[in-house]
Amino acid sequence: MTEEQKNSVDWKLILAIADKAGVVGKPVTDYVQAVLTDVEMPEMDGYEACRALRQRPGAEQMPILMLTVHDDVESIQRAYEAGATDFMAKPVSWPLLGHRLRYMLRATEAFHELARSEAELLRHVAERTVKLQETNARLESANTDLEAFILSVTHELRAPLRAVREIGRAHV
Repeated sequence: MTEEQKNSVDWKLILAIADKAGVVGKPVTDYVQAVLTDVEMPEMDGYEACRALRQRPGAEQMPILMLTVHDDVESIQRAYEAGATDFMAKPVSWPLLGHRLRYMLRATEAFHELARSEAELLRHVAERTVKLQETNARLESANTDLEAFILSVTHELRAPLRAVREIGRAHV
């Protein structure tokens, strides 16, 4: 890899998996932003590695790019079924690999931003729901008080009206 190729992507943030120890031995931490793996590896193939990574906490949404000399439909389908985010056939075009990785990282960041926005929206909805429930309880209480007042006023108005009605009947 040339110096220019190395500088085309922030390679420090990419976990390259070359064997089974890379899947089970390395922790998936916050500084790993993407995984680059080959389909053909000793001990564990890339499909198995991808499935194993997807089972690890913290790697459920991590972008995984699989590389292989196989570019047939079946191999591509197996890669996606195993949980790969993207698939690239060899020989590797280093500039294209850099672009694909940057795109995957941007898409992952957009996904995380969407998840943060959704969480914020859910928090806001929950707060507003509590406020609306409190307001509803106050309105129900005020409605109950109003109904009691109306009953009282109705009762108070009926007594004098009854007396007036009786006076009117007596004069007829």
